Amino acid sequence: PGTRSPAGRPLLTGLTPARLEAWAQRRGLRLLRRPGSPDLAFQRPGHPTQLVRWIPRPERSLCTLALQASFEVPPPAMPRFHQALADANGAIIVGAWVLEPTGQVFFRMAVPTRGIAYDDDALDQLVDLLVQVVDGQGPALLQVASGVPMAT
Repeated sequence: PGTRSPAGRPLLTGLTPARLEAWAQRRGLRLLRRPGSPDLAFQRPGHPTQLVRWIPRPERSLCTLALQASFEVPPPAMPRFHQALADANGAIIVGAWVLEPTGQVFFRMAVPTRGIAYDDDALDQLVDLLVQVVDGQGPALLQVASGVPMAT
């Protein structure tokens, strides 16, 4: 095993905060850190106001990537929205939609942080997958949050 991908790009063996920061910098993405927290957030590519959260889970050799939907669920819509999330989650191969008690909606997925070599293209693909699910299913979930039943 070398330090470069077959295409000659650097491999990020294991996914650490430093390696994620280096990837974000190479991509020109704004990166944020909360003081005293191991979590990172970086700008969603092409959307300067939306952030992808990176939450380390070192005890499991995983990290969670999460992207908040562009809407919140009002309390009266929460019971109906829980069913819509269950239906949406049943259609997903990787990751899950989560409704926070505050009404914030996130799509999150866990990825290994050890034993896998990530190059920039692999990290791009992970972020693209996250974005595709949010952009693909988000509009239907927004309808439910707004009071419109989800199409089956």
